[in-house]
Amino acid sequence: MSAESKDPTEQALQALTDAEETQAKAQQEATDLARTFQTSRDDARWARKLVEGTPSQRDTLKNLTVVWHRQSDSARAASHQLKELRLMVGSTANIAAFGTSTAALESAYSTVPGQPPANVQALQQFAAKLRREPLLTRLRAALRRCTLDQNRPENRSVLALIEEAESAISAPSGDSTSPTATLIALRGAIDQAFANLLRRCEGQERAKGWKAKIQSIERRGGSKSMPLSHFQLLADQAKRMNEELSDAKIQSMSRDEVLLRYANGLQFLLGILDGVDEARLRP
Repeated sequence: MSAESKDPTEQALQALTDAEETQAKAQQEATDLARTFQTSRDDARWARKLVEGTPSQRDTLKNLTVVWHRQSDSARAASHQLKELRLMVGSTANIAAFGTSTAALESAYSTVPGQPPANVQALQQFAAKLRREPLLTRLRAALRRCTLDQNRPENRSVLALIEEAESAISAPSGDSTSPTATLIALRGAIDQAFANLLRRCEGQERAKGWKAKIQSIERRGGSKSMPLSHFQLLADQAKRMNEELSDAKIQSMSRDEVLLRYANGLQFLLGILDGVDEARLRP
C-alpha cells in the first residue's frame, strides 16, 4: 500500500509513535552518556585531590597525564558534537513547528462534541502543556510584585520553591515522573505564600485550612477591583487542589498526570496573587 493511500489517522499515529520511540532511545543514550561523563568527572576530581596531596610520583604521573589528556580530548569532541546535535534537534524552527502542531491538534479536537473520557483527559493534558510557560512567566511577575521572591533567614522564598518544582518537572524522565519533587515542592510554595500573605495583610485573623486562608486574604488584602466571584471560585477549589498536590506523597502517577496537576497548581497560586492588592500588604 502506498503512503498516499494510507488512512491519515494511521499515518499520523505511526509518525507520532516513531517520534516518541526514537526520542526515547535518544534520551536514554544521552542519559547513559551523562552518567559516563559524571563518572569520569568524579574520577578526575578525586585523582586531582590525590595528586595535590601526595609526594610527586614522576613516572606514574607522566603515564597517567597522557591518559587524562586523551580523555579530555574525547570529552571535548563529544561536547562539540552534542552541542551541534542539540542545536539541530532543538532549533527554533523544529520546536515551533512541533509546538504549533500540538496546539493545532488540541484546537481541532476540543471542538468535537461527545469526546470519550480518554480524549477528554488527553485534551486536558495538552492544555496543561500549552499554558505552562505563559503561566510561569505571569506567576514569576506576580511573586515579585507581592515581594514573594525574597529569601528570609528562616526559609526560602516562594519563588525559589517554584523554581525548584520547575527544575524537577523539567528534568529528563520517561513516561513516569516522581510526583514528589514537583508537586510537594509546589504545595510547599503555596503554603508559604499563604503564611507570608496572611502575616502581611491588614490586621490579624486566624485561618485554618486553604479555604479559610483564601477568604481571610480576600478580606484583609484583596483587590477591591476584583469581582466577588474571583476569590469564591478559588475558595471552592482549595480543598480539591490541596488533595491533588498532597496525593503525590502516597501514590504514583504518570508524567502526563503530574504535568496536569502541576499546571493546575500554578494556575491556582497565580489566581490568589492576581487578587491581592500589594498596597494593602505590610513589608
